[in-house]
This record gives sequence, structure tokens and C-alpha cells, in this order.
Amino acid sequence: MRHLLAAALVIIIAEASALGQQTLDHPLGEYEAYQHDSGLLANRAPLARSLQSHLVFRPGAAWLRLHFRDVQLEKGSRLRLTSRLDGESQILDAANMALWGGTSAYFNGDAVIVEFIADAETEANRFSIFQLERQIADPTPRGSQGQCGICGETDDRVPSSETWAGRLLPAGCTASVWNEDSCLVSAGHCIFGSMVIQFNVPPSQPNCGLSHPPIAEQFPVTAFQSSNSGVGQDWAVMTTGTNNLGQLPFERYGTLRPIATVPPDVAFPAEMYGYGVDDTCTRSQTQQFASGPISNVFSNSFRPSIDLRGGNSGSSLIQNGSIIGIATHCPCPNYATRWDVPAFVNARDSLCGGFVQPVNDTCAAAIPFNGGMGDGVIPFSTMAATTDGPINPVGMCNDGGARLTGRDIWFTYVATCTGTLTTSTCGDVHGMSNPNYDSDLAIYGPFDGTEDIVCNNQSLFALRLGCNDDDAEHPCGASAGASTVTISAILGKTYLIRLGGRDQFDSGDGFLSVACQLPQGACCLGDGSCQAVSEKLCGGTYQGNGVPCDIGLCPQPCLLLGDMNQDAVLDATDVAGFVRAKLGMLPEPGELPACADYATGTPEADAAAFVEDLIGL
Repeated sequence: MRHLLAAALVIIIAEASALGQQTLDHPLGEYEAYQHDSGLLANRAPLARSLQSHLVFRPGAAWLRLHFRDVQLEKGSRLRLTSRLDGESQILDAANMALWGGTSAYFNGDAVIVEFIADAETEANRFSIFQLERQIADPTPRGSQGQCGICGETDDRVPSSETWAGRLLPAGCTASVWNEDSCLVSAGHCIFGSMVIQFNVPPSQPNCGLSHPPIAEQFPVTAFQSSNSGVGQDWAVMTTGTNNLGQLPFERYGTLRPIATVPPDVAFPAEMYGYGVDDTCTRSQTQQFASGPISNVFSNSFRPSIDLRGGNSGSSLIQNGSIIGIATHCPCPNYATRWDVPAFVNARDSLCGGFVQPVNDTCAAAIPFNGGMGDGVIPFSTMAATTDGPINPVGMCNDGGARLTGRDIWFTYVATCTGTLTTSTCGDVHGMSNPNYDSDLAIYGPFDGTEDIVCNNQSLFALRLGCNDDDAEHPCGASAGASTVTISAILGKTYLIRLGGRDQFDSGDGFLSVACQLPQGACCLGDGSCQAVSEKLCGGTYQGNGVPCDIGLCPQPCLLLGDMNQDAVLDATDVAGFVRAKLGMLPEPGELPACADYATGTPEADAAAFVEDLIGL
């Protein structure tokens, strides 16, 4: 069922409402349920190839954004999304899908082509689209005298193009880059859904519909801390992921506005850059600049007399090139949370000035791998993690006797097949980069469900299914200290994955993959060739789990009936081979028994047909 983003996002703080204060966000668009399931996609060919193309089409939409679930992308497989309007394209492999939180970037136009490209010899690929974001139009421009946030008789904002100030969606707010790690600050009431920060935003459409910048100018928000407790306690701190070129915002643009280190001088004007709505549709929710005095100073907020409108929530209040506040509420004089509110300072230090303890730092706090979407590859970090869980068995984990999975994080995983389960931090296995430290992996289970997991060391030690410090099967084990654990899994059972370092001092980041593969064996095809695949994907006669494709395993087709010795000539040298075949004797080397089958129904009739061919009757 559709529901307007505006209805879901416009938050009016109760105590602020009593005073006539309003937040300055301006969400646009709506959510719409959508159904497309690719089904299981396999590519047994030796080269990557496109297996499916699906058109998402919503007539009249100004833009579209796609939401995915049930995503399984084997190593090298990927989705390519392309706007039919302007050709902008985004590639989502397993790692990028995790980075973008199971969503796409924003695409202009009413149609997006979704192409699935399966890597060579992959068989367990799948994706589904369950929801769209879209906007038809916003025909009500705003920015006139008397509207909340406009201070005088005219709107004094003018277009600007600063690359440290971005448009934050889906809330319809503003955020600013404040350090070289591309951390952002904004308003707490702007925190909603899977967020994207956009830079170099183009003019909006004549009907006030948003226009989105190229995919390279869009970045996912990966983590945040925030407060939405009214004037003076409304702030957010965020981290960003990379764009489709692997760049963070500061890497791409090289610009920022630092947080102030000294109190502002109220005798001097301040500035704001933001993405507020406007009477002129093409300027609405594009970047504009305004300046003015700071009219009032309070212990946790300022009141600047600077023109703002919906969409300016999160705009940085700038003085002397530094951020002194965050715009949050109107009317004019408007409201901005001070930069030195203690909780705001602590959040910046915690999220961007140091490392945050992972939410899945303990066994009891284990989180679903890949957001519960099954197999895949996800980024991870064990920085600031602590150590819990049992020691590892002696001589079982290729750990040189260390026996410890230190500074660990924990995941639960529900097996997607009955087969071989491989968990790895190794780039040779999942195709991403190796970890930047010496990792260690252990798997425990199986459990009937997460409620059956008992997080005490004695129980877990007894339920250890596999562990590994250095992968001995791939170069990454020796060169990078990467880890791989392979176990037998049962469909629907829950497994506990523990990822840490070789000792209590080892921590870092990297990528973790989990993949469940059905048993494979020889599959004989009609042309006599053999492929090693699962029984489910065998397009011929399956020879059994673990059976190799040995020479001579698969019967070869007969090209010339009666040519028993396969010399392309039917003559007397074939008689002995024909007799052996009809008597059920073992063939001589080079003989093909299938060439004795004339399909007449009886051995006698087959023999008569053979003789006729032999003497040329």
C-alpha cells in the first residue's frame, strides 16, 4: 500500500509545536509496493553473461529508486541498473548491495532497466525488488513572504555550488562534510530510512520535481548517531560510503567546513548553504546561499535571522569558515543547534573521532548476516570490539597455537541449502579486497533457531563446527592472514559465525562472505560432454554427488551406425565390435557400443540392419 514519504517523515516536536516552531525538512515522493523475483539464476558457461533484463516503469514519475531483498549474488555476479532517460548506470555486486543497504541510487525518469549479469560457472544467484520510491510532481512552490523561515519581505537566498554541502534524501534535508574522513553533520529529525547524500545537484524540473545528479555524485550513508529532542537537542552525525567510482566525498571534491573551535562573534553575520524549497521550481531543493545576523544566543542554540525554508534542516550555520550550528526549526529568527552541545560533541568524537564499539560485539548481540538476506559479501570492522567466546581446539585452526579469536564480532546465518557452507575473509574466495589485518573465523551450530543459541563458552566449544586463522588453500592465507572455514550445512538450520583476529590485539576491517553450495557431481549431457554441477542444475543424466567427470564416463553419441571402431568407415573391422556389443561384452578400446543400437527392437533385427549396411544392400 502506498504511503507518502511526507506523511512518514514530517515530525513536529510536541513542545516546539506549542511555541509555533516547525522543523525545516521537506521530503518528496512516495513509497510503492512492487513485485519482481528473478528466481534462481545459473550460468554454467565459462564466461560471464547477462541472464535477465527487467524494466521498472512508472509512467509520469520524475525519478525512481529501487529497494531489494532476497539478494544472492555469487562472486563476480552483479546487477546493472540504467536510467532509460539519461543513461546513468549503477553496478551493484554483493559488497555494493550491502554498502547501499539493499537499495539503489536515485535515477531520473520513469523507467530503470535492471540487468542481471551472472559470473562464469555460478548457480545460486537471485534478487527481488519489493518496493519503489518515486515522485510524480510537487506543484506547490514555497519561499514567499510570510512562510515559516523567511525573515523579511523578500527571500534573499541566491544559488550556490559548494561541494561540501549536500542534499540528504529521503528526508529532504541538508548535510555538510566536516572532516577529511567525509563525516557529515545534519539535523536529527532528518534521519530516516536508507539515506543518500547528493552533491552538485542540478536544477529541479519546471513542475518542481527533483532532478538527481549523476550516480558518481551520490553516496550512501553507512552509520549515524542522532538526537531528535527539539530545539537545541536536534543534531545528527553520519559516516558515508563510496560512490560508484570508489570515492568518498572528500576524496572526490577535496572540500569541507570544519567544526568551530572558538565561540562565534555575534557582532558578525553568519552564512547558510542549503537545499530549501523555492517559489521558482527550478531552484526548489537545489543549493542556495543566504546570510544574516545571529539575533539571539542561548545555551544550546542560536537564532539566526537568515532566510530558510523546508529542505534547509541540517544546513550548517557558518562563521569565519567554520560550522557553529545546525539549522533545525523556524520561524525567523530561525533556530540552530549549537556546535558545542555536549551530546553532539560526544557523537562526533565517537563516530568520527574514534571507533565505535560494534553492535554485534558479543555472542548475545549477534546480528543476522547480510541483514538476513542470505548468502552474500558484506563489509565489516572489528575496531573497538572486545573479546568473548571460547578458545579454539589445539591444532585445529591453522593458527600456530594461538587458539584465540580476539576482538570478535558475531553473526547468525540461516542456511540457504543443504550442502557445503563456505565463510571467508579471503579476496581469492569472494573477489573483494583481503582484510587489512590477520583475521580468524569460527562457526558454531547447528541450531534450530536463534532462540536456541546459548552463549556460554562450554556450550559453544562443544558446538564448534570449524575454525581457521590462515587460509591454507589460497594465497591470501599466507600473504594477508585471511581466513576461510568450510562446513556441511543443513537447509534452514541456524549457524553462529564468529569473526575476529589472531590474538587479543588484532583488529581491522575487510569483507566477509558466506555462500552455501549444493553438492556437485558429474552431469552427462546429450552431446556426450560432462559438467560438474548440482543435481538441481543438471540438464542431462546426473551421475551422483562427488562423481568426477572422468574420460569415458558419459556415453558418446553415434555419428555412423555400425561404425563400432569409430574410424568413420563401416567395414569388416566393425563386425567383432558389433558382436561384442550385442552379447553384452566389454568393448575394446576405441569402440562405441551405442553404434550397435539400430533401434529396431530386437538384437536379431539390429543384426540384419547391420549386415545390410555392411554389404551395401
